[in-house]
Amino acid sequence: MIKKYVFGCPFPTDAVTMDIEKTEGKLPYFEIDKKGGFNFTLADEDIVYGLGEQIRGINKRGWQYVSWNYDNPNHQEDTHSLYSSHNFIMICGKEMFGAFFDYAGKMTFDIGYTKSNIMHINAAKK
Repeated sequence: MIKKYVFGCPFPTDAVTMDIEKTEGKLPYFEIDKKGGFNFTLADEDIVYGLGEQIRGINKRGWQYVSWNYDNPNHQEDTHSLYSSHNFIMICGKEMFGAFFDYAGKMTFDIGYTKSNIMHINAAKK
């Protein structure tokens, strides 16, 4: 089942090619913090997949990722962005779901890096 939740005043990006009606009500899985970020409490067994062209292994847990396009040919383990943004994650474990963040600006995904049991996702404001 696909649900669409809208925050703020988004502009069309054409990233989603299917017309999906906006869902009203409480956002499942995530809590929204006072600054507008999204928080999810990770269970010990949770594995987090996704984010496309990012450094490190297939399980993204335990690191912080920045989704913001630029072409830096000299990537190292501490490189935060590569050539494109793939703001899609999947959580497999106690809860199983995927989330796509259709946002063209800078996003950070702190997946258990600052706090081992918290995934914090933040979209930069203007």
